[in-house]
Amino acid sequence: MALLLNPEDPQDVPRAIELIQALADLRNLDIDLDPVESKTLIAIKLMGHLFNCLIQPYIDPTLSLTQQIKYLSKFQHVAMVLYRKNSTTFFPGQLYGDTSVMIKSTVFYVRKQQLWDPTCGVFLTLTGDDQLETQFGRVHMQGAHDANCDMKSLADRICAAMDLNRVFTRHPSWDQGHR
Repeated sequence: MALLLNPEDPQDVPRAIELIQALADLRNLDIDLDPVESKTLIAIKLMGHLFNCLIQPYIDPTLSLTQQIKYLSKFQHVAMVLYRKNSTTFFPGQLYGDTSVMIKSTVFYVRKQQLWDPTCGVFLTLTGDDQLETQFGRVHMQGAHDANCDMKSLADRICAAMDLNRVFTRHPSWDQGHR
């Protein structure tokens, strides 16, 4: 497991996905255990199944949109039952809330896109918050080394960031992206 964690870079997404996949693969464990250990194995397999339902829609390109939504729905239903039964000993409340909102937003996004234009493809990978993070970075960038600001300064920074968005929308080649 040490190879699947990188303490120097907590935002190492490829490594985090490898870790979640490794945990998901635990659902396939098939070993003989005594009754006490078998309860632990059942819990491990359940967690593996839960992680598999969360990650498969994003990493398996052969799944249809319906199959992707079914995986996410299964994750949410199982997570809800486990959270209701075990509360924050199962999931921290913030993490449960975040995953619930992520899945709800994804389902709403798919339905909204289907209503607007049923001929367009819908891709779950486009449901991320990269645009929000980019906007936050531009607002933060306006303050240089001054991370704190009052309401007036924040309003000015947001306006400047929106001006940058308009410029980069007209001239996408000017946008260097983020690092």
